[in-house]
Amino acid sequence: GTILAIFVVDKIPRKMYCAWTFLLAGVPLIVLGIWSSIGGVLIVGLFCTCIFFNTIGGALVMYIYPSEVFPTS
Repeated sequence: GTILAIFVVDKIPRKMYCAWTFLLAGVPLIVLGIWSSIGGVLIVGLFCTCIFFNTIGGALVMYIYPSEVFPTS
């Protein structure tokens, strides 16, 4: 997910990028919360989807965004 984010992160505004990736990371968790009697393979797939969107947005942009909002120089 991080390699994809490297190419996409400069083309979309940071705040919208974070909001959409966190929303997309939450959708599989909502599905797991509503439909908890699914098989183990689907549970792992939904968690992997959540982690994929979390690494695209939260893990990468949270290191870039504060340095742009609060510059050190």
